[in-house]
This record gives sequence, C-alpha cells and structure tokens, in this order.
Amino acid sequence: MAMQVLRPRRLLSRLQLRNKTAATLTPARKLRSCLVAPRSVSLQHQQRFASSSSTPPDGEQQQDWPPAGSFQEISATFTKVRARKDVLRAYKDQGVFAPSSLGVLADWLMFYHLNRPQRTQLDVVEFLEGARQALETTMMAMHSREFADYADRDDAAPGILEPDYATAEMLQRSLEPVSFDAFKKFVRYSTSVGIRAEMQQMEVHSAHLLGVQYHRVPKLPTTNSSGDLILGVPMDERLTLSVLFDATEHVKVTLPDDADVDPKELVLRRNKSIWQFQSNVTTPEDIDWIVEPLHLTT
Repeated sequence: MAMQVLRPRRLLSRLQLRNKTAATLTPARKLRSCLVAPRSVSLQHQQRFASSSSTPPDGEQQQDWPPAGSFQEISATFTKVRARKDVLRAYKDQGVFAPSSLGVLADWLMFYHLNRPQRTQLDVVEFLEGARQALETTMMAMHSREFADYADRDDAAPGILEPDYATAEMLQRSLEPVSFDAFKKFVRYSTSVGIRAEMQQMEVHSAHLLGVQYHRVPKLPTTNSSGDLILGVPMDERLTLSVLFDATEHVKVTLPDDADVDPKELVLRRNKSIWQFQSNVTTPEDIDWIVEPLHLTT
C-alpha cells in the first residue's frame, strides 16, 4: 500500500478535497488545558498523556550526568534496560510496538531510548491511550459544525473575530497561527461552494509506538560573546515519540448536488497517520507533550 508523506511545513499547500472529504491538518503547538477531552478524560491526563516515575540517584546533580553517547551513558542505559526486561516483554505482549522489518531489534532500540532519561520513566501503555484520545479530540474539533459556523462568523465580521466558543479557542491554541488561519479559509471556501464535512466519529483501531528519539537541549548558551565554550551548562532532556495510528473517519459530507442524498449517510475513510509527540522529560513534572504535524496517510 503506497503512502504519502506530508512534511510539517508543507501541509498548508496540500489543503484540498479528496474523495469527497476535507483534507486535514495536524496541530503543531501545545494542546492546552482548554482541550475538551472525550470520555471524561482528565485534562491533565489528556495533556500529559502518561504517568511517570522519578528515579534520581541520591544527590546527583544535573551537571554530573554522563555525556550523551559516552560509554558511561550507554553502560548505565544498558543496566536499566536489563533491569526492566519484564517491562519490555509486557510491552511486546500488549502490542505497544509497531511492526517492523527489523523485528525485535526495532523494539529493543525503542526501549533503549525510552530508558535514556536520567530521572524519568514513562508508562508507554498510558501514553498511547492518551495519544489516541488526543487524536480523536483534535480531529473531531477540526471537522465539527461548530467550527464551520465560527469560520462563517469570522468571515462576516468587520475584523478578526476571536474564537467565541470552546472548540474554536482550543484549535487556535493547538494550531500554529498560520495553520489555524489556513484551515479557517479552507473551511470557509468549502462552505461557499456548498460543501460541508462534519466528523461524526473517529474510530481508532490501533496506536503503536513507531519511533523514539532522545536528545539533550542546553538551557543556556554554550558559548560566550567571544565564542569560547562554556562548560557545565545545565541541560534539558527531551523525548520525541512517533505514533502510528490506524483509524476510520466517519464523516457526514454535504455536496451541492446532494439534495436527494440521505443526510444520515456517512463517508467512511480509513487511513494510517503518524503523529509525533515531543516533551521535556528531565523530571516527571516537566512532561507536557507537544504534537508535531508529521502526517502520513494511506
């Protein structure tokens, strides 16, 4: 099955109608606390997506971390991986990892990077459940009648109309400004030509961890005004988790020539998409996932 990759900064050029359904944008900024979570999910769970446990060595200071990629860091991570081998086995049994041509090696590499943070351990099962709910909530909001009505009011207003209800406010805070404006224009254009798409259900069949990246980011500049290297700069640890979703969108589509069509008839579109979630994981309290718009569809 062929796949099409929509790179983050190229999404705006791909807004078009396909198969009688509206194209989608994925959010690039933080899902904030105004997010209306489905299934009575707590806002904190919706935003953080996972619980975690702090495991700091007694008295360790951040500057004492072994350098990333050093023998000391690799050895310490191997030790944690061996100590958590039962967790790795449980993740495999629960289908946490996406199928890969590399087989168990791919699973092991992802688990290795999950264990690189010095003071934080993620519960990936909880993370994936929260990620599923984030996908459902965001897509339902973007393709809702309420947002289409807001886009119409914004078009009729003499100036820029600030979001005047919860769903539009959530999307404004979740999308980059240029993406939010582009999506409003797309919805307005669709409405002007008699096309309206309303998401009735987002049926998520599966969510699998596809990739894990670990990196450290300096909190302060690492060089002075003369260009000399500054040693001992505090670092933040970050994880980027790629999640492969398989979902069916249940969309009610109204077209100009659909006067005789049953209004209850839905267009079903099944696709696979990859969303990337990134967060500071230096401590459990720092976890706050940002959704990045890497979108892959079939």
